Amino acid sequence: CEYFKSNNGAQGFEADHYLRLHGNYSQSFAQKSLKVILSDDLGQQYIDYTIIPEKPNVTKYKSFNVRNGGVDNFPCGIGMAFDYPTHFADDFQQRAASTTHVDYIGSQPCIVFLNGFYWGVYEIRERGDENYLEQNHGINPDKVDIIRFENDVLEGSFDNFANASNFVITNS
Repeated sequence: CEYFKSNNGAQGFEADHYLRLHGNYSQSFAQKSLKVILSDDLGQQYIDYTIIPEKPNVTKYKSFNVRNGGVDNFPCGIGMAFDYPTHFADDFQQRAASTTHVDYIGSQPCIVFLNGFYWGVYEIRERGDENYLEQNHGINPDKVDIIRFENDVLEGSFDNFANASNFVITNS
């Protein structure tokens, strides 16, 4: 992939990477979200570049998402505001949270060309994973348990969460 700055067209970075479809429901849309993953076996473990301007201290990315707007991508046809998707509702909500003491996922609008073809307006977005915790908070990614939805373990194990849950249930 190549990233060009919007203000002057200069190249920001270039990298060989893996590219995978990303998202749940939004995978059914014509405009797909993508996951960019860097790897040692492709010659580059991370991108050393500030992709998200409002997070100047985050300069190394092992992966990031190129997001289609999620559920704010597709008109619902119910005669409401949802009929006019903006592609930036999630980003707007995350940026609103940035002025509080709540953690937020940073993003940057972009235009995607894939194999020379225009794919549309997207946003480059941090991934909420163990690398996010390392880059944003200095937390060792090897000491992280990430569990989502119905006890689906993304990183680490379920053991500490189960122990904490049992403690709270037993002692409340």
